[in-house]
Amino acid sequence: MYDPSRLGSLRASQTPPSSRHFFTANRLLLNTISLVWGTRGYYYDKMIAKDDTFVEIEQILSRANCFKKGEVFISMASMLKMIVVA
Repeated sequence: MYDPSRLGSLRASQTPPSSRHFFTANRLLLNTISLVWGTRGYYYDKMIAKDDTFVEIEQILSRANCFKKGEVFISMASMLKMIVVA
């Protein structure tokens, strides 16, 4: 029987064993996500092209031995736009 209150736990239980790394310039978000999702957070505040950011993040994780040869590495990005209403 479908129980919507269990939806979050079902998704989390179906997550494959993997490490998650989170890069952001927002320190509050960095601390919150690290606690809630169990990710390893990194402060990253460079404003460069998205492709260059992906390359640099892969290099940072590679130097930290966060993945091995043959493992899958997935990069995702989100661009936020802040609007200040006067």
